Amino acid sequence: MEDVIKTEEIGFLMNAAYKLGYLVYSMVFYAGCFGAMMAGMVYFKQDGMLYHPAVPDERYRHPENMPPGYRNPKEQGMDYIDVEITTKDKVKLTAWFVKANPSPNLCRTLIYFHGNAGNIGSRIPIIDMLVKKLNTNVLILAYRGYGHSEGTPSEEGLKLDAEATLEWALD
Repeated sequence: MEDVIKTEEIGFLMNAAYKLGYLVYSMVFYAGCFGAMMAGMVYFKQDGMLYHPAVPDERYRHPENMPPGYRNPKEQGMDYIDVEITTKDKVKLTAWFVKANPSPNLCRTLIYFHGNAGNIGSRIPIIDMLVKKLNTNVLILAYRGYGHSEGTPSEEGLKLDAEATLEWALD
């Protein structure tokens, strides 16, 4: 009788170990699948996750749709010109060249890459400080896919945008 009980206990323990092993295997398998899906999503959708040209929503993609005071530098009393820059891959970009004084050659020029989320209009308070307090010309660029600039934002595209902007400023 004792042999029968030990055999049943051994069978129970083996069955429990098998179920536990299967549970651990399933958890590792599903966690791996989830991790692979997330890595794939991040890889293939990274540009859409990184670049946000319309914040807080699509209405504010273009500077002229911003609230008063954020539509163009002239609203803050600054002299500026609209600039169109063409990159090596033939993408047309828009920018503002804000002059610190009537003779912009007498002042240094700062090329302002405004970062992510928003448009060049949302940076007018910073431009105002740079121009009026530091007597610095500002060339601020709307990256590809931002504002009225053509294209879709990407890391490679932003490098081309930066090169073209620097060339424009040096010319």
